[in-house]
Amino acid sequence: MLTRIDDIRLGYGLRKDALDRLIATARTSLALDRLRTLLAGRATLVGIAIRQPTRWAIVRRLIAIGAPDAATVYAAEQQLDRSSEAVKDAFVAHAATPDRAVKAAYFTRYFDDATLNEAWASESLGAFNTIEQAPLTLPFLRPALDRLEWIRQNRRIFFLPAWIDAFIGGQRDAAALDVVDRFLEAHPALPIDVRRKVLTARDELALTVRIRTARF
Repeated sequence: MLTRIDDIRLGYGLRKDALDRLIATARTSLALDRLRTLLAGRATLVGIAIRQPTRWAIVRRLIAIGAPDAATVYAAEQQLDRSSEAVKDAFVAHAATPDRAVKAAYFTRYFDDATLNEAWASESLGAFNTIEQAPLTLPFLRPALDRLEWIRQNRRIFFLPAWIDAFIGGQRDAAALDVVDRFLEAHPALPIDVRRKVLTARDELALTVRIRTARF
């Protein structure tokens, strides 16, 4: 990814795509150092300082992997960002915190906080269910599934598929697959549109489990 980001033969779009992929997967010291230099303004993308959405994506990644400087970077970005999206972006990034208490607080707010903007909640679902945090978010999977019919009745049409994709798609092992299967077995009268969405996500999870457990 670093090679593509620095490849002057490529246009901005391809190099930005490489950066987005790097942010989504960065874990090594080399990759994280590049992200930090971009955030600090010591590096640019095609001679252009990274924009605010990319800055928050980097902050979110540092939070998600539990980087030692994550809290400091998060606080600094809150001070620096004066855009209209600042509070929302901070809310989304914080959802990636690898801490059970933080996850529990977010999960509660999704249902009990009438003041929480639905778009904010929807956008935070991916951060909440960061794939590397699957063991941490697994205990929330069944409660998330148990609220599907409530979501169908009380949220906008696009929230339900986003919820299903995030909570099931954020898992990757047989224990999660068993949770989904037990839920489906326990709810034979689940509305057909909801069942189909769950089954689609379930099949993708099953494929992930098969690939991860395959012996070559």
